Amino acid sequence: MHDLNKALSLHRQGKLDEAEKIYFNILNKDKKNPEILQLIGTINLQLKKYEIAEEYFLKSLNEDTNNPRTLNNLGLLNKEIGNFKKSIDFFETNIEKNDFENSWVNKSNILLEYKKNDEGLKFTKDALIKFPKNKKIKNNLAVFYFECGYQNESLNIYNEFDKEKLHFTDSFLNYVNILIKINNFSEALKILNSLIFTDPQNQNALRQRSFIYKKSLDLKKAEDDLLQAIKVDKLNFLNNKMLVNIYIEQKEYQKAITYCNAMINSNIETNFFLPKKIFCKMKLGIFSKLKNDLNVFNDNLNEDNFSLDPLLIKY
Repeated sequence: MHDLNKALSLHRQGKLDEAEKIYFNILNKDKKNPEILQLIGTINLQLKKYEIAEEYFLKSLNEDTNNPRTLNNLGLLNKEIGNFKKSIDFFETNIEKNDFENSWVNKSNILLEYKKNDEGLKFTKDALIKFPKNKKIKNNLAVFYFECGYQNESLNIYNEFDKEKLHFTDSFLNYVNILIKINNFSEALKILNSLIFTDPQNQNALRQRSFIYKKSLDLKKAEDDLLQAIKVDKLNFLNNKMLVNIYIEQKEYQKAITYCNAMINSNIETNFFLPKKIFCKMKLGIFSKLKNDLNVFNDNLNEDNFSLDPLLIKY
């Protein structure tokens, strides 16, 4: 018991290698312990070692077919690898067998992510009846209300969050997103300024504030927020995409090329950044290696590539 508590403490602290060693020591003495198998799987899920994680989760499930954490984590694993249906199946099994609160939340999350708004609204209403104090469920419900056309109901939930001081990072960000959609930029900016003051490395908040600054034609501040976000996550697609678009709009083509090159060299979303690079090179009259860029562009030309600008095809 002492070893397990020590391992759990290390796990919570993010010392995954140390925690895993102790879990394996315990497993050597008790090879069919479903909880230890589940915890080893969880560490590998956190490390994005999905095949190993699945192996240990399935071993855990084999020993305890109703283990709620194992079923929930198998749902999360399949969500991570893009297996939407299988993910939902595990969450639903866990809800049916264990009424596991996190699986209610996670199914609601995945319906939100895949924009299953009508289904998500009904499911999340049911979830809130079961768990009326769960802030994550209530936050999701506010988003589903808005997406299904119930704007007042959505804003009422966030007004309740304001009054009861229930807000957390995701609820703030979702609220800001709704305020942006209804063009209430001043309130959205006030929330983002407060959020970034307490968490200056929050990627989503920096991108949202950059978007508002851009809409307000304050392009310098929009650029500064994206540069700050890129300092934290250099090769993030959304950060670089937004920054490249700002530079192109400002006709700062050389700056745009710098960030396109960084992403292309790392083979990240080349179908987006290569056409942008070609466009900038033509605007600047830079013909060095342009033929090679065009050949790569043509090789990747297909009807499923929604990043392409039709004008570039004409060029």
